[in-house]
Amino acid sequence: MKKITFKIACDLIFGIKDEYTRKVLFDDFSVAFKAAWSLPINFPGTVYWKGLRARSRIVYRILPILRQRKQELSDGKFTPTTNDVLCCMLASRDEIQQPLDDDLILDNFITLMIASHDTSAILMSFDNMEAF
Repeated sequence: MKKITFKIACDLIFGIKDEYTRKVLFDDFSVAFKAAWSLPINFPGTVYWKGLRARSRIVYRILPILRQRKQELSDGKFTPTTNDVLCCMLASRDEIQQPLDDDLILDNFITLMIASHDTSAILMSFDNMEAF
C-alpha cells in the first residue's frame, strides 16, 4: 500500500515521474518517517541520526526539481492552477508579496508527502484488515 500511495502522491500531487527518483525518495521517506517517531538523539547509528541523513538526501533530490519547476513557471511552461502542488507553492507569495523561501517549500513538500502517502497507506491497510 505504501508504494502505491507514494507513487500516486509523486505523480499527481508533485509531478515527479522519474522512476529512479521515486524509488530513492521512497526509501529515504521510509527512514525519515521512522525517525519522526524516535527519540531525538543525534548520535551516529540511531534512528534519529539516520532520519536526519535521509532528510538531507530528500532535499538533495528535490532541490533540482524545485529549481527546474521555478524556471519553467517563470518561462510560462506551467501555471500554478493547472499543475501540481509544487507549482502552486512556487507561485505562492507571503504577507509582503515575496516568493516563498525554498526551505519553506521543501519543509511543506516533506510534510505533504508524509501526510499524503504514509497516512493513506496506513488507513487503507486497516480497511483491508477488516475484510479478514
